[in-house]
Amino acid sequence: MKIYIIGPVGSGKTSLARKLSKKYNISYYELDKFIWDDKIGKKRTKKDLQVKIDMLKKTKSWIIEDVGRSKFQELYPFCDIIYYLKIPKIILYYRIIKRWVKQCLKLEKSNYHQDLNTLKQMIIWLKKGIKEEQNKIKLIPQDKLQIINLTESKKLIK
Repeated sequence: MKIYIIGPVGSGKTSLARKLSKKYNISYYELDKFIWDDKIGKKRTKKDLQVKIDMLKKTKSWIIEDVGRSKFQELYPFCDIIYYLKIPKIILYYRIIKRWVKQCLKLEKSNYHQDLNTLKQMIIWLKKGIKEEQNKIKLIPQDKLQIINLTESKKLIK
């Protein structure tokens, strides 16, 4: 089984991926970590990123999550299902502020250094994600797409 979870910042992609990974005993990958090489703290080259994408294509099963960047659209044909998490805006803003506070207080792990600029950037990403939502949904093969709202995402993991 190959599952792709797409949604804006704060929609619960990583949490859902972790829970589905545990439920189905399938590895999950945050595609942010495909773009960034944590060992050197820089973005991977296009060539190195493509190697990682090609590795996914050959892997029997996985769960991946991302905001729906175009560089990963080539994975759509390999997916059995693509979940798009559609969460109300007010909840998304609440979640990113809550996450930022927890990460500043070191109560939650962060992939980024947390400061006011990070919070500002997350809000910019969220606004952009909300604005581009319909265009992203249109690009997903409709036979693989399931739009999931907040209550439905909880049902998926039971």
